[in-house]
Amino acid sequence: MAVASERVCGVALPTANHFYGLDEVDPGAEYVQDYVAFRQVARSEGYLRRMAEHEQRTGRPVEPLRLK
Repeated sequence: MAVASERVCGVALPTANHFYGLDEVDPGAEYVQDYVAFRQVARSEGYLRRMAEHEQRTGRPVEPLRLK
């Protein structure tokens, strides 16, 4: 990223890639609640088919995200 920013802007810009996990944020925050609600939406037939194909190919079950 520093090289790319230097080419575009003429100077290397500082970059960071530290993103907080769900265990590091306020569980009552609106964006966390939106994420949790999204995770509870019923899965489409295509998603379930792709998940079954993945499980068959890898031999490992796909397990749901377990929030504390």
